[in-house]
Amino acid sequence: AVIVIFLLSDLSRSGIKDSLLKIRDGLSEGGLALCKIVPILVSVSILVNMIGITGIAPKISGLILEIGGDNLLLALLIATIIPFILGTSLPVVPTYILSLSILSPSLLRLGVDQIALHLFFIYWSLLGGVTPPTCTQAIVAAGIAKSNWFKTALVSVKLGVVAFIIPYFFVLNPALVGRSDAWNVITYTISAFLGAILLAYGFFGRVKSHFNLIFRFLYVGSGFLLMCPNHILSIIGLGIGLPVFLYQSLVINKKEILEEKII
Repeated sequence: AVIVIFLLSDLSRSGIKDSLLKIRDGLSEGGLALCKIVPILVSVSILVNMIGITGIAPKISGLILEIGGDNLLLALLIATIIPFILGTSLPVVPTYILSLSILSPSLLRLGVDQIALHLFFIYWSLLGGVTPPTCTQAIVAAGIAKSNWFKTALVSVKLGVVAFIIPYFFVLNPALVGRSDAWNVITYTISAFLGAILLAYGFFGRVKSHFNLIFRFLYVGSGFLLMCPNHILSIIGLGIGLPVFLYQSLVINKKEILEEKII
């Protein structure tokens, strides 16, 4: 239907000829892009099938139960393996359903909130498509932009680094998904929002100062503290991040403006 509409857009002889040439070029470029994606999809499908045949998934579930009693964060890190691998080849919904059916029983036994657990797996089902080596979504984006697919994948991971961190705090702090009293939901949401901004600035920002790395380290550290499920740690994070931000805004930025005026 799209090809017919494209042909009917210009019924002159030269217009039809140009349309046919454009359709040929489009199909050729699409075929070449598909050739790059197919081997990756086949490889990942083999990997997914091997997970089912070897019974790795139940073993991971048992490992989560064994470790989770002492360290919930480590158990969550292990739990990301399944949605991470499945998400590289399967669409979001099947990845989410399979991950939930395999891993949710063990995590629920550890006392994880149900809503937070659902959002945790939804996030990781989405993120599986932008991470190397498969990164099918990044490859499609690279094909559209006509760029190197591996560099595009690395940039996608870099831009999404905060998104890789946030799902863990959903589970560690259910107040972020509204699973607490009003006071905790409001305070922790504001705190996590500021923390996510500081994390992003710490990872991607650049302070024009000799102490650039120190400033970025302080931003990342204060961002993590602000996202923690503890009011005291949130206050400490704010106490670190706010003075650094004010110093940068009032001293370093003003110094840059004065230097530009002098030049």
